[in-house]
Amino acid sequence: MRGYDFLDKLSLVDPAYIEAADLMPKKKTSWLKWGIAACLTLVLCTVTVFCLSARLPRLPVSLGTVGIGYGFEGYWIRDISDLKNTSPVSTDAAPSRLPVFRNPAGGYPIRDATEEYRAKMLTLSRTIEGRLVRNTEKMTETWTESDGRITPLTLLAKGSDDVEIRVDQFMTAEIWYPSRDPKGEDYPLPRTYEETYQLAVKLLKEYRDLLGFAEPQICITGGDYDKDGKQFYDISIFDATGSNTDHLLQFFCRRANFYCNTDGEPWLIRMLCTDLSDEVGNYPIITAQQAQKLLVKGHCISSCPYEMPGEKYIRKVELIYRCGIYDEYFMPYYRFYVELPEDSLPAELQDGEFSNVGAYYVPAVEEEYLAPLSTWDGRFN
Repeated sequence: MRGYDFLDKLSLVDPAYIEAADLMPKKKTSWLKWGIAACLTLVLCTVTVFCLSARLPRLPVSLGTVGIGYGFEGYWIRDISDLKNTSPVSTDAAPSRLPVFRNPAGGYPIRDATEEYRAKMLTLSRTIEGRLVRNTEKMTETWTESDGRITPLTLLAKGSDDVEIRVDQFMTAEIWYPSRDPKGEDYPLPRTYEETYQLAVKLLKEYRDLLGFAEPQICITGGDYDKDGKQFYDISIFDATGSNTDHLLQFFCRRANFYCNTDGEPWLIRMLCTDLSDEVGNYPIITAQQAQKLLVKGHCISSCPYEMPGEKYIRKVELIYRCGIYDEYFMPYYRFYVELPEDSLPAELQDGEFSNVGAYYVPAVEEEYLAPLSTWDGRFN
């Protein structure tokens, strides 16, 4: 049990037990003896906390050297309330410490998958097959080799029931129904928030066994517009068991996303099953207010081709985990939505009704545990 865990448990002890213990007969003991013992205990606790902190490695924030060229992370909105939170934990409820994990398969270049990882991928694929397909013996499995730099190793399982399952070495499973795929012609589909939520309720009822979540919770995200003024939402479901820390990890690293056609049928289900087995340690976390001060000073990373325009342009902040395939570590960040200049919008939306908010990220880990901040190249993960 960690020291701070012990203190948390100690605070839960019933005072009646403490009073009863106080009434028990006591042997005469020198106050000096107890004073020395208390001092030694305090020193030991202080040294222990110091040593635990000293053992935490410094974390890199740079996200690699190769750009993919998909533009920058911006959202076209009428009002910031259009964007629904993608974090299940408010910044006011942020834990004082959060775990950081080493990405066992990522970074750049992508490392070749070991035999151990191949076994994990195969187990995940067959678990999904068993939940989804009546006759798993009819599934054929093939491996797509990685080129060692960008393309991850992928296991493809095809079935006779018009379903394909892809599992890559980052433990992301994609369940694809080719006959339902709109092929981009009618996708993404504009739906209201209420329509999207009702569809999510239907999907949860139908695919609950596939997800295997103890307490599945629907989370509708998105709410931004396209250049034609159409609004879009996305459907995510995650396991809402455990603490706030569990909720963060389960949403950003272990959730399921559903992509549906005009009939409300999922043509793609993407299940994040991120490998969190290599925990580096629990790191002290700064507050959203502290992060905002760092953002104003320019201590941030962003794919936006604009300097942070100033504190008055900040519209929203949320606590997230970044778990991209090129990240060397999976770690918490504060994501700030900042209003950008009007010329960042497409010409069709430059009428004063819409604004463009860009995402700026500030590491949530205290700065003393971070390696010097490098310049981000703007690549999406």
